[in-house]
Parts: sequence; structure tokens; C-alpha cells
Amino acid sequence: ETHAWMRTSGGAFLGALLRIARFKDSSKMPLMIDRKEPEFQELNKKAQTLKRVLSTIPDKIQDKAPSCRPSSKKDIAGAIKELLDTVNTIFRMHQNKNRRAMEQKKEFVKCSKNFSDTLKVYFKDGKVVNVFTSANRLTHQTSMILLAFKTPA
Repeated sequence: ETHAWMRTSGGAFLGALLRIARFKDSSKMPLMIDRKEPEFQELNKKAQTLKRVLSTIPDKIQDKAPSCRPSSKKDIAGAIKELLDTVNTIFRMHQNKNRRAMEQKKEFVKCSKNFSDTLKVYFKDGKVVNVFTSANRLTHQTSMILLAFKTPA
């Protein structure tokens, strides 16, 4: 059960955390992968895109515009798929045996499924704090994927 403070101030705090992602200068992000190969640069872009899409959730929920819901879900699902496709390309192209990256990918997939489930429940129960919490976890897992590829195996 969600505590009353989480429904009010906690929800606002978690929403603010998501919004912050859209204002970060991606060129100065410490988690960006330094490798110059196009596939690693593409992973940086896909991660930033997903974080940016997730950062719009609080505003879209606040607007409560029903027409935004399906497109938002499609945008998020598309960004998740593109990031995973890029990760799979890196594994394939580099025959990457980076155990940490493989484990992080599994965690990301679990987290994205959890986010999807949480979003479905939100459309029934309207509890935004759960969506914000799940979206923040997904943002964190996105960063962890970058970190796993940034550091040596």
C-alpha cells in the first residue's frame, strides 16, 4: 500500500526526478560510452532518447489527455526496443562476452516488463507514484547498461 506522503510529496519528488533527465546535457554525461565505433555512439543516442521519453511521463500524466496515452506507450515501447536492438547488435558485432553487460541487459528487460505492467495497472487505478517509481528504475537501468559497456568486462 502506498503511504499518503508518497501519493502527494513523494509522487511530486519522483516526477521531478524524471523531468530532470530532459534537461541534462548529454554531451557532458559521465555515463556516455567513449568508444568511437558507430554502434556504441548509437547506444548512447538510444539511451538518451529513452531517458528523454521517460522524462515526459509526469507532464503527460498531469495533462491527463487520453489521446496522449496510446502514443506515449508506443513512444516508450519503441525507445525500449531500439535500445535493446542496439545492445544486441553490439553483442553480435563484437562477439561481446562482457558478462556484466549481459546481466545488465537481463535486468533492463525485467525492468522494462515491470514498467509496462505498472503502466497497465495505472490506467486502471490511477496511482501515479507507481508509474514514476517504475520509470525512474527504468531510467537507472538504462544508465547501468551504458556503464556496463563503458567499463572493461
